[in-house]
Amino acid sequence: MAVAYLTAHRDTLINIFEKPEDVITADPFLFLLTSIIILAFGPGFFSLDKIIGHFVYNQQENSCQKQQKLPVKNITPVSI
Repeated sequence: MAVAYLTAHRDTLINIFEKPEDVITADPFLFLLTSIIILAFGPGFFSLDKIIGHFVYNQQENSCQKQQKLPVKNITPVSI
């Protein structure tokens, strides 16, 4: 997005101190702002990967816990 500002919106970038509203209302600004926010904070808690992983790993842990809770019978060796 910085390249978009430098190439297509050079005049708004040069006049940033005279007309800052032109820089904010330019099309690349929202994309640049969104990219910076994602870069700074990362996807974090609200990411789709985290939601999917929560359900997948939660099911795997539950199935493992169910298998571990099965009673173990004492098996005595049979001598021949």
